[in-house]
Amino acid sequence: MRGVTRQAIAKLVSKGKFTTLEIAGHKLVKRADVEAYKPEPGGRPARS
Repeated sequence: MRGVTRQAIAKLVSKGKFTTLEIAGHKLVKRADVEAYKPEPGGRPARS
């Protein structure tokens, strides 16, 4: 989904970008949250 790895989603969860629901030892993320997520632009900030 969205062309990202499970590890990338796990990093976003650990940074608090997604809330999770844990069932039987598995952390679940809402599909709507992942689809609605807009990543911040990466790299250095533009120089003024």
